[in-house]
Amino acid sequence: MSPGATVKTRQRSRVARLAEARERRLGLDPERAAREQRIDEATLEVQDARDTHADAQAAALVAQQAVARGLARLFAERLTQTEIASLTNLDLATVRRLRQLHNDAASDNDLEAQPTFASRLSQPLSTSSDSAAASDRPEKLTLPGSRHPTLLE
Repeated sequence: MSPGATVKTRQRSRVARLAEARERRLGLDPERAAREQRIDEATLEVQDARDTHADAQAAALVAQQAVARGLARLFAERLTQTEIASLTNLDLATVRRLRQLHNDAASDNDLEAQPTFASRLSQPLSTSSDSAAASDRPEKLTLPGSRHPTLLE
């Protein structure tokens, strides 16, 4: 047997002996083994949750981009921001923000604009019920074909 093979054999037997010693030690302390198992499971749970969170963020970005495109189509129909907010159940600030983001993305053709667009889109959408809670004033809306504003509550 060559000297290199002897070293590898010793390393394998050392690894095997360490594993056996660890098993014996864990057998002497079952609470430690249970604790290590709980730690391993909690670690995997955190890793799984992080993966799920990353997937959810990506899905939210895609959805917000779709909302921004839909808002652009409504603006193309010459609806006002207030009318769009009422129709979509989004608050006015969200409509404005998404319109600006869509306009920024449409006007910027360089690659550096895309991460900014994505990071700004990651803000949560606010519904008109969220803004209604913040403001006690009813909003006025003039619907297409109507001469008088309608009071929204």
